[in-house]
Amino acid sequence: MLKKFLITGSTLLLLTACNNAEESTNNTVSSQQSKEVTEAAGNAEQITVEPSANIAEVAVSLQDAVAIFQKNHPEAKILSVDLDTSFGKYEYDVTGQDASAEYEMTIDATTKEVLNEESEKETDLEITLDLSVIIEPSAAIESASSVPEAKELIPESWSLDAENGVQIYTVNFEEGRSEVEVEVNAETGEILDVEIDE
Repeated sequence: MLKKFLITGSTLLLLTACNNAEESTNNTVSSQQSKEVTEAAGNAEQITVEPSANIAEVAVSLQDAVAIFQKNHPEAKILSVDLDTSFGKYEYDVTGQDASAEYEMTIDATTKEVLNEESEKETDLEITLDLSVIIEPSAAIESASSVPEAKELIPESWSLDAENGVQIYTVNFEEGRSEVEVEVNAETGEILDVEIDE
């Protein structure tokens, strides 16, 4: 009987030791992978588009994204344009409306590829953008970056739409769990509002 206990106890100790060694190996591998990802993120030549890349310098301009949208929907007026990241790539979401429907198109901000397109019946006309009088997104980002709450934060996304007859860029900054949202007048570059979400 004592032999059975010794064999069972030895087996349990052996299995526990093997399991701990495997966890240690997995943690080491995970740590090495994390280090490699961190090192790769610091090397701009290895990663072509990353979420914290400069959103003011994406390959496809606001005008290009709108032109792609209007090629498919020539009668539609532009309601809003967003530039955001999805799975580490920048994408434009352009929304427009004509007399019978509202359209939303997602465009790759690097390749100009149309990634998705949706439409729905809409008869109530919304406020549209006048793109001929707005400042460039880079100017809006520069203006938003000047507020004290956004100092040293990286702009992650922006949107452009009209509210109460005023065309507004909303620039989002993020760091950890903190998020700062800065509204900029899209015609003058004036700061309209700053919101902090922690």
